[in-house]
Formats: sequence, structure tokens, C-alpha cells
Amino acid sequence: MATASGNGGGGEPDPAVGGRKRQALGDEDDSERPLTLSTLLEALKENREEIVAKVRTDMEGLNTRVSEVEQAMQVHVTHTTRLMQAMTDRHCAMEESVKEVGEKQSSVLQRLELLEGKFAKADFPVSSTRTSDSEAGGQKPALIIGGWDSDQHHEETLRLMRKHMQDLKADLDISQAFVPGLRRGFTIVPLAKAPGETEADQREQRPEGGHRYLFATMSQSPERRKRAQLAGKVKRLIIEEGGDPSRIEVEYGTANLWYNSVKLASGVTSAPSGASVEKAGWVHLGNLTRQIGGSEDAVTTRWGDLRKALM
Repeated sequence: MATASGNGGGGEPDPAVGGRKRQALGDEDDSERPLTLSTLLEALKENREEIVAKVRTDMEGLNTRVSEVEQAMQVHVTHTTRLMQAMTDRHCAMEESVKEVGEKQSSVLQRLELLEGKFAKADFPVSSTRTSDSEAGGQKPALIIGGWDSDQHHEETLRLMRKHMQDLKADLDISQAFVPGLRRGFTIVPLAKAPGETEADQREQRPEGGHRYLFATMSQSPERRKRAQLAGKVKRLIIEEGGDPSRIEVEYGTANLWYNSVKLASGVTSAPSGASVEKAGWVHLGNLTRQIGGSEDAVTTRWGDLRKALM
């Protein structure tokens, strides 16, 4: 009796078993399918936009970096060119300066050689501009008369001196007067001794009496005159307001004024607090009033009148 079996030697194959085998074989064919150009094209097509965008971004970055490098190189080249030009100009200027110094040095050396040659051949007499009575060199008294422009020609200075001496009717021998230079503002008049007069008598002689045609004094600077005027006005204010003149100490040249040893005015020190500042200095009316014991209103009013005359 024959039995049905899927694996029977003489029976027909089972359809279900055959279907499963074909499906397994189909899956193996798909997984082991070889890589072909069409497969690559399909993959590239799917990722083309992403690849193109990435390549474009990389190219733009590369272009930017190249542009930056070019700009930096251009700036560097320009700066280097300017430095080289400046160095060239400075070098040329230094060459010109060195050349000029060399030429001047050569000129100075030539002049020195010329002077040395002249001095070697010259014979200078030894003399003195001092006024003397004898060859022994005793100094002779002389008057210095001047006050003119220091750049004035010596002939003009002599002419003016002689004219002034004539106007003053001075009994003075000016025949030996001279100007010690081409241009000076003064003259020197050697004094001749009278018969029987010694040098000591001549130096000690002081004319007295008679008519005076000239009075001279040392001129003061405008600032000194202003300070002296300020000191005089403050002194007058103290006296007019009843102060004791014997208690006043004053230096007219500096306008320093003290009363009872208290400084009330000055033209050379800083003004203290409460002082009235003037053009030539300051005066402290409050301290002045307290020292003389007067009325501050009266002192202030009187000072307002006196200060109008200050320079």
C-alpha cells in the first residue's frame, strides 16, 4: 500500500514547499544584486541638490579667503613701497646735508689757512686805549658823557657831545674827546690838570656855587615809579586820616609800607585776603583803619580820590 509523502521518491512535489523556496531565492537575488551605473546615477540624483549646495558654499568660502589674502598683500605691498620711498628720500637728504657740510668745512679750512698765513706775516704794534699821563701807564682821569643810541656813528656822537657842552657852557677841554669805537652812544673826555694841581686834587675837585645849567639823575623804570607813587599815596592817606608819621616805615622802590610794624601796602608781594588790588600793588584799607583808629568809610572814600592819580 502506497503512502503519500512530500519527499517520496516517486511522488509529486508539494506546491507550498516549492513556493517558499522561490521566495527565498528572490530575496537572495535582491540583496546580492551587483552595483551598476544606473544605481549610482539614482543615488547621485537623490543627493545632487545637497552636494551642489555644499560645493557652492565651499567655493564661496575659498573665494572670500583668496580675496582677503589679496587685499592684505596689496596693503602690505603699498606700505612697504611707501617706506622704501621715504627711506630713499631721507637717504638723498642726508647725502645732500653731508655734501653741504663737507663743502662748508672745506671753506672754513681754507679761510683758516689764509688767516694763519696772514697772521704769520703780520706785525701788530702793541698799544692801549687807556688814557695815561706817561709811558709808565698811570691812568688819567676822564669823563664819560653819553646817553645816545649805542648804534650811533662816532662822528655824530662827538658832534652832539660838543654841542651839549657848548649849550651847558661847561668849562671843560673837550679837544681830546674821543669815541672808543665806530658806533657808540658815549664819549670819553680826558681831563687835563691845571697848573700846580695834583692828581688827587683833580679827583677830589667838586665845583660849588655859580649858575647850574644841568641837573642829572638816574632814570627809574616805569614799574618802580608806579610803586613809589603807590607808597606815597598810602603814606598821604595815613597822615590825612590822623596817623602818626613817625610810625610809618616805607620803601618807595618796592611800595612796602608798614604802620606800627604792620604791613599795609606792597608792590612786590602777593595781596592778602581783603586787600584792595591796584595796578602797582595792593593796600589793605581794613588793617590801615584799625591801625590808625579811624572810620573805614572815611578811609575808603578818601582812598577812592587818591587812587585816581595812580599811574
